[in-house]
Amino acid sequence: MIKMNNQENNELQQLYEAEMADQSAFARGRRALFDDDYEQAQQCFRQAVSEGHAEAMTFLGYMYRRGLGVRRDDAKAAVLYRQAINTGGDTLLTSVAYNNLGVLFMKGEGVAKNLIKAKELFLQAISFDGSEDSKRHLKELGYGNN
Repeated sequence: MIKMNNQENNELQQLYEAEMADQSAFARGRRALFDDDYEQAQQCFRQAVSEGHAEAMTFLGYMYRRGLGVRRDDAKAAVLYRQAINTGGDTLLTSVAYNNLGVLFMKGEGVAKNLIKAKELFLQAISFDGSEDSKRHLKELGYGNN
């Protein structure tokens, strides 16, 4: 077991306190999702989406993709992932939106199957943050590590 030193422990405590103090709709939604309170999560994410929050778009898309607190709807998930990509932002979730939309195109779920579009989206995710999931999906499509 790895033990944290005092400085690391203090930094982790500060991060935790900052997270708990954040009362934005997105932060409330994320906490609710992690607590499996899907009704509250989707309400908070909807509010954050209406405020133009790209990360909330990605999370709400995920909820639609998995049917968490909402009826599963891959088409709505695709719309939300596109919206997140178009809204942008330099966050890990931008890469997740590219990857998840690529999966929908790869499988033809919620959108017309389009392997070329899937490849483009996976490459975008990889160029953004080196997405291991997207690299794996490209291999599944027969493109190796490109």
